[in-house]
Amino acid sequence: MMVISSLMAEDYVKFRGQTVYRYLTVLADENEEIRSFVESFFTRILIPRQHGLFADVFVKTICALNCWKGHPLYANAAHNNREFSLQELTVKRERIYRFMMEHLDESAKFKVVNEIMTRLLTRFLDEDGAARPLPLPQTEEESG
Repeated sequence: MMVISSLMAEDYVKFRGQTVYRYLTVLADENEEIRSFVESFFTRILIPRQHGLFADVFVKTICALNCWKGHPLYANAAHNNREFSLQELTVKRERIYRFMMEHLDESAKFKVVNEIMTRLLTRFLDEDGAARPLPLPQTEEESG
């Protein structure tokens, strides 16, 4: 973690794509020292450098951590993320979402809620013909 974080801090490695979700999963690591290191990396380096980081990736993170590929806009986030999925680990996902929300200002929180409502949830209800509605999962197994 320290080597990759150092490379990201120096801009040798970019913080995007699957790297985002892999780093976010470490926020829920069992080891307090590792978790603390990554929290510090986010708060001292990444967030000041990319102020809107969490607002920009929040909904994609929901899909990635749940390994949900059912929405065409967010399917890439879950692609190749099976081994880092926290689908069965609600407490860990909650810890990550809470950390992200704690580091958003009010306008960014509004942006996140707006994206959840207008882009994610409305696709389950869209009956105006603009887009094909997504089927709701009927069982827990169908949710992945």
